[in-house]
Amino acid sequence: MPWGSNMSPGYKKLLLSGISALFWSIWLSRNEVAFNHKPIPSILQVIFRGTYWFRFWRLLQKEESHQQILDVCQALEVVAMEVFANHGWRSNARIEDA
Repeated sequence: MPWGSNMSPGYKKLLLSGISALFWSIWLSRNEVAFNHKPIPSILQVIFRGTYWFRFWRLLQKEESHQQILDVCQALEVVAMEVFANHGWRSNARIEDA
């Protein structure tokens, strides 16, 4: 059974938009490190940047999905912070510090 075959088209579209926002965040962070000689961002910074873009891109989605996108972004941020805090990872730790 192919991935996503049991998802509704609306849910699949939102999921792919969220994944795209996260990949865009990774790409932008990589470019800042590679070309602008910025320090490597923390994983949380990359996640929060991804949720920023997903919130921004919600304006391109149907209005009835706007609140769902906001809720998903907030939940992702909370879960990410809780996971890192519960496993002793400082929220300001960078990959090279780990």
